[in-house]
Amino acid sequence: FLTAPELAAKWGIDTGYVAVTPAAWETPAMKANVADFPAAALARDHGAEMATGPLSEPFRLLTGDPVRGAGDLPRVSAELRLAREMPRVLAALAGGAQR
Repeated sequence: FLTAPELAAKWGIDTGYVAVTPAAWETPAMKANVADFPAAALARDHGAEMATGPLSEPFRLLTGDPVRGAGDLPRVSAELRLAREMPRVLAALAGGAQR
């Protein structure tokens, strides 16, 4: 029951967590969610390759818990700092470090 594709998709959309079944990604609701917010598919598409390495911490923060209230502001602040640093980090990884 709880892993029915429609329910898994709804849970993923409502909570911001990765949907628990591959079939959930094929539902109209999840496809619409990803079309409106492509970052929702980051963990599905790149989770395994981003689990380790220099971008693992930004990836964990950006694909982790959704913002639920004022108590999440320190985490959101850290995410914004990482997002601002991302172009420099990516350029350095590509061998074209910006200064």
